[in-house]
Amino acid sequence: MVYMEIKNFITGSLSTNTYIIEGKGGSIIIDPGSFVEVEKTPKFIINTHGHFDHIKGNRVYKEKFGANICIHLYDNDFLTSPVYNGSILFDENVVSPPGDIFLKDGDSFIFEDEEFRILHTPGHTPGSICILYKEFIFTGDTIMMFGIGRTDFYGGSEELIKKSIERILKIEENLIVLPGHGPKGRLNDLKKALL
Repeated sequence: MVYMEIKNFITGSLSTNTYIIEGKGGSIIIDPGSFVEVEKTPKFIINTHGHFDHIKGNRVYKEKFGANICIHLYDNDFLTSPVYNGSILFDENVVSPPGDIFLKDGDSFIFEDEEFRILHTPGHTPGSICILYKEFIFTGDTIMMFGIGRTDFYGGSEELIKKSIERILKIEENLIVLPGHGPKGRLNDLKKALL
């Protein structure tokens, strides 16, 4: 079986992990913390949530390539509001175009005959999502190898993030965790650290 190639770039002022998944005829960009040159034309941008350090590159990819912005509806307002997306707290004014495609829990997102499954994992933001692809899980800022996402920004909920983490930790496969910040790791290592 041929896998699409997953490339990782550390982008932006908060060292966000931006992932570029390259297929035969295009690519998907997950969490563009800034613009990164791509070899294959971006067809879709997937934001795991609406914080500025994960959406800052949206506008360039949208304007230059016409890429569709995909996000959970609950975080769509974050894209266009520096207050909601937190950029104002860092003396920035990040405004992205609004979402084109709204992802929800249980969705199967198909790209070049490959399936990406969406888990709604609220807590860090109301519309935080994780993305399952093959043996990988893109977790955004819900959970990282060094801990869980903050809940003290606009729309955060400690109660909801705990439920979301419990849901992730119930996944039986030892998936490769590709987080929004920091190193990748294995889901079983997170289970050992958090359970």
